[in-house]
Amino acid sequence: MAKRRAIGKIGLATALITWVDLGDLSSSQAALVVTARDYAAVVALAAAKKVLWDVQIGYNCIEVRFSTDAAADAQVVDVLAASGEDEFVRIATLTLTGGAQIAPAKARAVAGTYCDTMVISNSAWHGAIDVVEGGANDYISRFVVDLLGYDKILFHATTLAGSTTITIEGRGF
Repeated sequence: MAKRRAIGKIGLATALITWVDLGDLSSSQAALVVTARDYAAVVALAAAKKVLWDVQIGYNCIEVRFSTDAAADAQVVDVLAASGEDEFVRIATLTLTGGAQIAPAKARAVAGTYCDTMVISNSAWHGAIDVVEGGANDYISRFVVDLLGYDKILFHATTLAGSTTITIEGRGF
């Protein structure tokens, strides 16, 4: 449940939401062709090839961070969205590089490293998208998206280079 914090007599409007483990990608999948982007086809993808986030009602935006098995691993993840059980549309493609900040084992089977570099491409979203870049300085990069009323977010890796697992954590607000 969201917590609110008051400072003096002023209450912060944004709820304090903790990070949630959304799942792992451990197998790559070519970019989804037209016939593979409907809801039934996405649900039918192998679990190792997708993380499907059913976003909590009331969240207008999401913030996502990624960790990988080792520093300097280069990964490519496609991010798509759907409203209900409708067709998925592209948000963007993310190219991720692991940094040195350790991602604790609580969020994954074994400890890994958070991605400190995130490059966005193939953006096809008409809402706000922001990458809070770690600057390749071992700070955690984050992906922030205005959901525009969409409630399903799909992550699937098109490239797993030098890594066997990408762990995805998210929070909404």
